[in-house]
Amino acid sequence: MLDSIIFSLLAIAILFFIGRLFYKDNKIEKEGIITTAEIIENRYISSNQTGGSKIFFILSYIDEKTNETKIIERTEIVPNFYSSQLQKGMRVKIKYLKENPSEMAFILE
Repeated sequence: MLDSIIFSLLAIAILFFIGRLFYKDNKIEKEGIITTAEIIENRYISSNQTGGSKIFFILSYIDEKTNETKIIERTEIVPNFYSSQLQKGMRVKIKYLKENPSEMAFILE
């Protein structure tokens, strides 16, 4: 009995987490603002078997409405194929949410 309750709670938590990720990605896709950001710092953290690297980034961009420079600190899993586009000092396009700029996505080509 206790095992089935724990399993059910764990399944609900996993489904909630996955649903939240889809919701966030969909919101960035629909409501996101596209801008160019400069990579101030990037640090390799780890890699996985699927060909991705977990990297910590500090990005700066200019808010087009206020003309202020903003900073985003974020950890992101990036496919190794795109890592050459995400080096310190490079400029990259991002899409972010106005109400929460740390919710962003890279636009990689």
